[in-house]
Amino acid sequence: MSKEELEHQYSPSRWVVRRGPEEALKTYLQMGNHVGSY
Repeated sequence: MSKEELEHQYSPSRWVVRRGPEEALKTYLQMGNHVGSY
């Protein structure tokens, strides 16, 4: 999967609708840390 696909799939703007912005941001930061560890 390309970086662009990952960014689109895990785009915070998609989550804010389903979750609160805080929750989305936390998840986004966790994903960033996870992706960054590879």
